[in-house]
Amino acid sequence: RDQPSIFAYLRAVACKGLEGGTLVLETASGFHRQGLETGEMRAQVEGALAAFAGVPVPFLVRAPAAATPAPAPGSRPAAAGAPAAAPAEWIDREPAVKAALDIFRGRILEVKKPPAP
Repeated sequence: RDQPSIFAYLRAVACKGLEGGTLVLETASGFHRQGLETGEMRAQVEGALAAFAGVPVPFLVRAPAAATPAPAPGSRPAAAGAPAAAPAEWIDREPAVKAALDIFRGRILEVKKPPAP
């Protein structure tokens, strides 16, 4: 919040997680996506993420995938498919994840295993 211009851009995005060590951000706004993909704003965000995480944090910005339909009112999600909570020790080993959670005031909804080589 010390840098209002960065904060304004980051408020318009959702942090979707890490893919191959790259922080994935999504926004439906073409203006914000373009601003974060190139130029001075990208450099400022990269600098802020690196300062916060203590390591460089590469990121990409994309448009959100098609929305998943909302569950019917009064329905309950199936417990079998519910994502497990990420263990705190895993978060501490991944500075980019910790930085993203802190910056975006997020929480982990799902942990995906990387594809087998």
